[in-house]
Amino acid sequence: MGAVESQAGRSRRAAAGIALLAVSGLCLLGAVRAEGALLGTNDLTTFAFTSQGCSVNPSCTFTQTKHPTAVVKAPFTGRITKWRLALRLVGTAQLAVMRRVPGGEFKTLRTSEAQTETIVGKYVYPTDLRIKRRQLIGITLSDGATVGKFDEVGAVRKGFVPALGPGETSAPDPSFSSPDETLQFNATLRR
Repeated sequence: MGAVESQAGRSRRAAAGIALLAVSGLCLLGAVRAEGALLGTNDLTTFAFTSQGCSVNPSCTFTQTKHPTAVVKAPFTGRITKWRLALRLVGTAQLAVMRRVPGGEFKTLRTSEAQTETIVGKYVYPTDLRIKRRQLIGITLSDGATVGKFDEVGAVRKGFVPALGPGETSAPDPSFSSPDETLQFNATLRR
């Protein structure tokens, strides 16, 4: 009988050890994920047959305020280390860090270095932009640049004409804002 109890005790200890390893693995996985986040859609490879630009305006800014599957607000305070976009018409683009302000307006806090491209394509740019929890990213376009867009139920984008530079505040322009559209740009956030 003593041998049976010893075997049962070993089985319980083994099960507890396996459970501890599983929990430790999940905690480690959570820590790795908590170290970084992707802001914006991860779909930059699907060719969008439509694109969004500034129309006849020299510059404009867009932000994705809602998305059914992507993170649009920074989940923690950190630094944006790179940003990407699917450029559909050539021109100049730069990433913006934005926040909502009272009265339904948005404010651009800071921007990356402007990037001018002469070939349509998918681009990745290094940057170092501070962003606080719950702030948004935006994209400023000029010189004829357009970013890819596609229909997606539940996505909402807001547009501002003219573009919002650092420190500038404005309400979204209804003619440049739209429900159910995803813009093809994103940024990597690190702690």
